Amino acid sequence: TLGANSLSGKLRVFGFGDPAVKASLKGNVALDEVREYYPLEAGTALAGFVRSDVSVDGKPADPRSIRASGTLKFKNVSYSTPAMARPVKNLNGDVAFNNQLLEMKNVTLEIGRSDLRLDASLKNYLSLASAGEEKTVAKPFLNFALKSKVLNTADISAGDGTAGAGLAAGDNDAGSAGLILPGIDMAGTVDVETLRTEKFTFTNAKGAISMTDGVAKLKDMQLDAFGGVVRTDGMLDLSRPDRRPFDLKLDVKGVESNSMLSPFTTFGKYLFGKLSLSTALKGDLDDTLGISAATLTGNGNAFITDGKLTGVPLLEKLSGFLSAEHLKEVDIKSWSQSFSVADGKINIKDLKISGKDADLTVNGVHGLDGSMDYTMHVRLPQSVSDRVKLQGVGDQLLKFFKDKEGRLNLDFLVSGQTQSPVLKLDTRAQENMLKQKLLDEAAKKLSDPLKKAAEGLKKLLKP
Repeated sequence: TLGANSLSGKLRVFGFGDPAVKASLKGNVALDEVREYYPLEAGTALAGFVRSDVSVDGKPADPRSIRASGTLKFKNVSYSTPAMARPVKNLNGDVAFNNQLLEMKNVTLEIGRSDLRLDASLKNYLSLASAGEEKTVAKPFLNFALKSKVLNTADISAGDGTAGAGLAAGDNDAGSAGLILPGIDMAGTVDVETLRTEKFTFTNAKGAISMTDGVAKLKDMQLDAFGGVVRTDGMLDLSRPDRRPFDLKLDVKGVESNSMLSPFTTFGKYLFGKLSLSTALKGDLDDTLGISAATLTGNGNAFITDGKLTGVPLLEKLSGFLSAEHLKEVDIKSWSQSFSVADGKINIKDLKISGKDADLTVNGVHGLDGSMDYTMHVRLPQSVSDRVKLQGVGDQLLKFFKDKEGRLNLDFLVSGQTQSPVLKLDTRAQENMLKQKLLDEAAKKLSDPLKKAAEGLKKLLKP
């Protein structure tokens, strides 16, 4: 008995030239008393209780010869050192092990601001002890079911050398940098009520995930984000801390377009409405888990309902050009488009916006840096068309911009930047129509005298 700690066991050592050990130990240890019997690093805090029943048989000089088995029960264990950025608190649960398998049941803990509940089995874990040696046993593999009320990705990432220092086993595998369990392949399910990254907060994150050599594969993952639901399947490579390639298929339903698009685009802050999106995207995540725009490629389709465009410099330019103040803001009945992304640019195809006071069709390229190069067709209802004034367009040409219903149809060439657009009215089609009409009228005037001459000639030659 050592203070409040009770220990019992057996130990046999034989073959002192190359010793072998056979031992068993049972104990109920109060961890806050350990420092009285064993020197700990200055500033180390250790508390809680561990109950153990462990048996060991083998040669310490040859770890692979050791046969071990036993159980560990943790109750309210906490551990921290001065080097740990995020201490471990309230560790509870049961662990059972033998040489082939380590099982964790109802293991709960808090690390940083995160809480975890884990049920898992780890096979071939002893191969971790042979790091740097030729491995003759299978690689460790973890099956798990992870639940959490609050999970901060920074709390379980060891990629910065400090975060998660209490759990990381060391970067003994090139494919494991930044992982909570380096050197271990895994497969399991996650169920997280609140998931926080450095830039975003998501809720109800659920799905299946597997990892091999630091490459994660996601299946049927879904989470609530930006007021809607995001579902995804694909791959995320976490093996390198400086570059994290991803290849994902996304199915987005009913998210707030302004919230979702603003962090990634220069025009998202002007766009409001419920966005649904189906897309396949590839690229890299940066060290904050944000998307590196220069690496992004992909394609997809987007739909928006019940929204509006407001504060857009291009619309302000358009309203000034047409002397129509109400066009500075467009109420969106529907928005549909297909698109592709490459080289830091969004290639827009048949973007159609149906609005209360204007219908827009856009084709061209919008850079993620805000650059613009596209054509824009604007159709205005008759109630608006009658009030519009076109700068530099005479009355003779103006009628060629109207259709049979009296609606103005205008084509523009758009260039410049999102904040400073350049808008130019394209009048080539109307000028060609005017030229054709003038030619037709000239031909008609020329043909009238000829008709009269022909009629007179007929009378003259009539028998």
